[in-house]
Amino acid sequence: MDTIFVKNVRENGPAHVAGLCPGDRLVKVNGESVLGKTYAQVISLIQNSECVLELSIMPKDEDVLQLAYSQDAYLRGNVSYVGGAPVYPGPSPTMLPPP
Repeated sequence: MDTIFVKNVRENGPAHVAGLCPGDRLVKVNGESVLGKTYAQVISLIQNSECVLELSIMPKDEDVLQLAYSQDAYLRGNVSYVGGAPVYPGPSPTMLPPP
């Protein structure tokens, strides 16, 4: 499973106007969760959108995973992460795939 992050946003493009920012994490494409999908599958969902493309994202500054681990990852470089982050609750039911 890949985690898909926004790498670049074209200035004044539709994504920029909508508020998308580098570092935001993609959660859904047209209402379909990207959880468990590969990068290629997610790109296919985006490219096969009909008239409207709706992206659900987790903003970088609100993303618990990035807030908890990003600074530690930068500080440790290539050293394996051994834990120590506080315990966070699981994802909300709206972020889980349907049963």
